[in-house]
Amino acid sequence: MNTKIEKNSQESPHFELDWFHDVIEFAPDTFNIIDKDGIMLFTNSRSETEGPENFVNKSIFDFFLPEYADMVREKMDKVFDTGKNDHYELATDYGGNLRYYMTNLAPIKRNGEVVAIAMYIRNITELKITQHQIHKLNEELEDRVFRRTLALKEYAKRLEFTEKLSIALRQARNN
Repeated sequence: MNTKIEKNSQESPHFELDWFHDVIEFAPDTFNIIDKDGIMLFTNSRSETEGPENFVNKSIFDFFLPEYADMVREKMDKVFDTGKNDHYELATDYGGNLRYYMTNLAPIKRNGEVVAIAMYIRNITELKITQHQIHKLNEELEDRVFRRTLALKEYAKRLEFTEKLSIALRQARNN
């Protein structure tokens, strides 16, 4: 690795970095470069079971659930057409277990034209599982509140009926 730290005249550190290895290859997230058809031209694959050679020249559409294909295609087309960043979330069961990913898309331009897309992919499975658990707990809580509200309304009706009956009995006794 070609990294060394030097001090300049102002005493702040100056880093000499191997940008590819330091920023891309060893990044904690997956970094892909894809063409207009979604074919991977490069990856620093973070797969636990396969190396980058098992992904290059393959379609990204092979690695996530089919129901996300239209949305991913629209997002990619938008980046190629506008030259602006975009993002999406999706799920995959590639490799056996359901996992969730957030993907940021950034255009790679040459002479003002988008020629490829850089994809920054982060595994957000734990976050999504937590969101699903919170959503489920929220639904359970709302259901409990709804049932409790119905029970309280029923109780209030009985109290109202008892009060009316009590008033009617007192009036009958007084007459």
